Amino acid sequence: MVFKSGKQQANADALSRLPLQTMMGDIPIPKDTVFFVALDRSNTAVSVKQICEWTSKDVVLSLVRSAVKQGNWSIVPDNPEISQFRRRENELSLQDDCVLWGNRVVVPQVGREAVMGILHEGHPGASCMKSLARGVVWWPGMDSDLDAKVKQC
Repeated sequence: MVFKSGKQQANADALSRLPLQTMMGDIPIPKDTVFFVALDRSNTAVSVKQICEWTSKDVVLSLVRSAVKQGNWSIVPDNPEISQFRRRENELSLQDDCVLWGNRVVVPQVGREAVMGILHEGHPGASCMKSLARGVVWWPGMDSDLDAKVKQC
């Protein structure tokens, strides 16, 4: 570094000369940062093994998983719970015995409360929770479940 006096600096802007009113330690951390730090705790994560076990015990998802694995939806009974998945049959796949819709993990009934708890850490609000959830998980009625979770808070 070489010192240059102010007269020799041609492009000094106003902000480089503006004194700070507060110390750097007093600047608040944005809410999004706190939320993502809260999500990053490994003890709250849901593992692939858990999703797989829950899927095996879930009556509907175990049937859906069998239909996807065999590529044969005629083995699945036609009922309202299955129809949500049948409509998406060309978009469903399996990864490590977990059902995926596109790139989103289909969460079995028993694991939904745990997933919503993780999404709700940091109290981000309904729209942020939905936005985060839509990138990684799905289940029928997910949006209304997330709204209900926020209203309980």
